[in-house]
Amino acid sequence: MIRILLYGSGFILMVMGFFYLIIYTNLFTFGYSLKEYMYFMLSHIRNYALLVGLILVIVALCWKGVKKK
Repeated sequence: MIRILLYGSGFILMVMGFFYLIIYTNLFTFGYSLKEYMYFMLSHIRNYALLVGLILVIVALCWKGVKKK
């Protein structure tokens, strides 16, 4: 059950992180350089959702459950 919750929440966070990553690429049209864009992405907490979601999905997939006898 915990694996399903980890996987589901990780997937949701990854989708949210990709959403922000794609949305914020529009900053290039306003004249942001790659350095300014990276600083912006690293300075806002909601942009870490992609990384946290990826970690949760990997943990959910690699988690070994307790064997029942």
